[in-house]
Amino acid sequence: MRALRLFSGYTIDASHSKDLDDAFLVLGSHRDGWLVEIAIANVADTVAAGSQQDCWARRVGATTYRGKRVVQQMLDADLVWGLSLQPHRDVPCVLFRIELEPTHLAVRSFSVERRMFQSAGRLTYTDIPYLLREVDHPAYQHLHTAYALADRIFHTRLAGGAFLEVDPDSRMQTADHPGERIVSELMILTNTAAARYLRESYGRGVFRNHLVPDVAMAQMRKALTAGDLRKVATIRRQHAYHLPRAIYAATCDGHTGLGVDAYTHATSPLRRYADLVNQRILLDGTVPDDLEDICDDITQAMLDYEVERKDFYKQRESNRINSRLERMDLTTVEPKVWDRLFRDALGSDALTPELLAAARARVEAGTFTPTDLARMLRYAHGDGTMQEDLRYLAAIAIIRRPRLGNAAWNEAAQKYQFPQPKVRLDICAEGGFIATATLGLLGTDYQQSATAPRSTLARLLAIAKATVAFLGGNPDSVTLDESELDDDPKTLLYSLCAQQGWPRPQFTIERTGPDHFPQFLAEVSLTIDGTAYTACTTEPTTVQREAERNAAKALMPKLPAIAKSHVHRGKAISILNSIGQRTKVAPPDYLYAETDGGFSCTCRFKGLEATAIERNKRLAKDAAAEQLLHILVEQTSQIA
Repeated sequence: MRALRLFSGYTIDASHSKDLDDAFLVLGSHRDGWLVEIAIANVADTVAAGSQQDCWARRVGATTYRGKRVVQQMLDADLVWGLSLQPHRDVPCVLFRIELEPTHLAVRSFSVERRMFQSAGRLTYTDIPYLLREVDHPAYQHLHTAYALADRIFHTRLAGGAFLEVDPDSRMQTADHPGERIVSELMILTNTAAARYLRESYGRGVFRNHLVPDVAMAQMRKALTAGDLRKVATIRRQHAYHLPRAIYAATCDGHTGLGVDAYTHATSPLRRYADLVNQRILLDGTVPDDLEDICDDITQAMLDYEVERKDFYKQRESNRINSRLERMDLTTVEPKVWDRLFRDALGSDALTPELLAAARARVEAGTFTPTDLARMLRYAHGDGTMQEDLRYLAAIAIIRRPRLGNAAWNEAAQKYQFPQPKVRLDICAEGGFIATATLGLLGTDYQQSATAPRSTLARLLAIAKATVAFLGGNPDSVTLDESELDDDPKTLLYSLCAQQGWPRPQFTIERTGPDHFPQFLAEVSLTIDGTAYTACTTEPTTVQREAERNAAKALMPKLPAIAKSHVHRGKAISILNSIGQRTKVAPPDYLYAETDGGFSCTCRFKGLEATAIERNKRLAKDAAAEQLLHILVEQTSQIA
């Protein structure tokens, strides 16, 4: 047997890896095309079909890991060591030879043959960034060429509509690291070429099929046709966490997740049984009679392992969280501690009953934050018990505080690339505004409408209703509390001072508590005609802005009577419309007449009438509505 040259003998793996499956050599350039040679450990000639080792390997499906530790070995450890492409020794291997054309990287030729391989050295992922800068290192040219090709393949796949950056069945999470990019893309290239060869030569094999839902594919094709690469990236991020699982099958249906028309596993026979079966077919041309059963057995073994692994980590995380719960009161715990606990519990699917009860208590206490709700929206998909609890709790949080919905979607869009709600605003014939919010999630549109005296409130209410509909709740249960009709007290105070020609109020902040958990007290002072008016907060808050709002709210009742008469200035029209909606009477009627140098407006509502004269119609309407509002305030108690 021929031996591979020393210059092709570098492997790239994690420093703790023991099963070194592959090594590679990349020659050529973007002008002349590329030659890729991938050396894979030859397991087929050692482990015979039907042997005891083979039967065990078929049963377990693959070597399984938890972190760096091997949980269950597919092949005997001594056999793995003997067949691995370890440095400084001759090892039997299978050589995949792939020629690519220079422009579109299409495969010109593909061949498989037995060889002997001698490794010149072993590299780890952490070595690659350093070696790519060391021009004098023997591996520099080899790695530089390999990285250039891998990077081109990566971006070509993504530009073609791939949903996944790496093969989910590999032990890599991302391909951002240069070493991981080289290994990931060259293995995807080899597996794709091998799958096409199996399909064209034998029509059967152990293929890895992964079909993306039609809705996601339609969105991706539309974005690609429009040439909107930003939209393509958004769609990829949006669907990355919700794609179905890939399966093994004897016929080829393609792997749309990776953006290739055919895919298999043939590069890791030391740790995956599918690779071992495919290696036998590629070398000897013999397709097993029970190939469909083999594919089903491997798929089921992988599913069983995934369930066991998930349960293990869930239980471990649950135990860790419970040990912390015993030592703290979650309803009053520091925000940073709660944030970390809640994040870890959701990420590991370990939302314990105690933590769920604490989250419910925080919702009822009003300390549930948009960040908490955004996390719940992220993990609310699915049919599990935790997902049902999350949907129920998130719906309750939004029903209690409709403003949370809009803030949570803003955070979910920023952190998790969720689509922003689309809102259309129209003016109601009866007065006020009607907003229609649409949430487009996973191919389904959730649409709800809401009316309110102000456009901002209508928008918030519509988004809250659409979110509750998405969570499976009753959108009609979302209503605005009367307090929602009030403006921010601090903003209202500034506006009042500007209208009356008063000086700006002065806020003084006192910070208390440790650095990791600051709390704030606020005091506000305002001098009017030589009289000083002051107010301060009595309870500390964790947000400075909230302390200033509370201080401004406490100061408002202390101001002169003229200030109270202008608290609703500029809002009288909306408030009258709101009163009409709540009491189910006809909306205000406005009659205009031109006067010397301006306009008069007469406002009629609920049998009352008020007239004002200003320089234009808008000011006259505001003033008339305000006068009528004062009359209502004096005669009734309808305004909260």
